[in-house]
Amino acid sequence: MIFPPHCKFVGMVTGAPCGGDRVYFLSRYLIRETGDGPEVLEVESDPGGTGLMRRVISTRVLATADEVYRHPHAVNVHDRTVMLEAALKSGHRCTIFSGHGGQATFVLDPDPLAFLHIHVYDIIPPHPHLS
Repeated sequence: MIFPPHCKFVGMVTGAPCGGDRVYFLSRYLIRETGDGPEVLEVESDPGGTGLMRRVISTRVLATADEVYRHPHAVNVHDRTVMLEAALKSGHRCTIFSGHGGQATFVLDPDPLAFLHIHVYDIIPPHPHLS
């Protein structure tokens, strides 16, 4: 499963990234609009570069347009549980989500077993009881 830890690592692009050779320095993934729909790319930028825009070293297609579903409603992009549940229900390999502020993220190959479940039974200080 690929589920970016934060939306700041996901960029949106139409056509080639920044003329084909540069991306924002935090970008690790790109959602690129194509004629067939969006596709998801993994991007590696020059780690020795300086400035906000860095030279692209390599790109790899993670999900093609026919494997991608765009969730129809804006979501809280920090609520990972809601996004994982929606991605599982979509029936597609990759689900793209848009946030209320225009940011974007995605879930690729959703797997609920990749998360740690913690059960908290009592949170009253000074001695919370955990199982």
